[in-house]
Amino acid sequence: MRLLAEIDDHSLGLSVAPHASPEGYVERRAARAVIFNRHGEIALLNARNGGYHKLPGGGIEAGESRENAVVREAMEETGCLVSLRPQVVGEIVEWRARFRQKQVSCCGIADVGGDIGQTALEQDEIAAGLALEWMTLDKAIAIMAADSPDEYAGKFIRERDLIFLKEVRRINVSASANEDAHD
Repeated sequence: MRLLAEIDDHSLGLSVAPHASPEGYVERRAARAVIFNRHGEIALLNARNGGYHKLPGGGIEAGESRENAVVREAMEETGCLVSLRPQVVGEIVEWRARFRQKQVSCCGIADVGGDIGQTALEQDEIAAGLALEWMTLDKAIAIMAADSPDEYAGKFIRERDLIFLKEVRRINVSASANEDAHD
């Protein structure tokens, strides 16, 4: 899987204690997806109480595959049953010094398969004011680029998911260019 970026406090312009090093960080693996509906719009979660947007996804539970984690998280956060495309967008590693956490997020692309139902948000997601929004990929990139997270984790989430969205746009542009070359 292609590593798209490594993000840490320093790269986000956050102050880090001089003794902070990645030794002893606890690793968390996560799975996310850029989910397209039948209108070509993507799902974005607005963390209204944190000043940022995020892609659907979350931690991979013990014994769970990346694919199953994406399907579960999509159902919980968007109310949608999704089918994953075979293409993987890439992976991003976050070194969160304040939490002593190394988070490795893999992102895929998925399509909504059927109707959009009710979300089943967890308490922390409800507290964050998560609200599902559907929009074009370009609009999602513009909104996320303009976000100004007011919390530590939100700064990482914004940076990570913006990289994923830009990579999906690059992949789509490349795919279109390749198709045009063969016509």
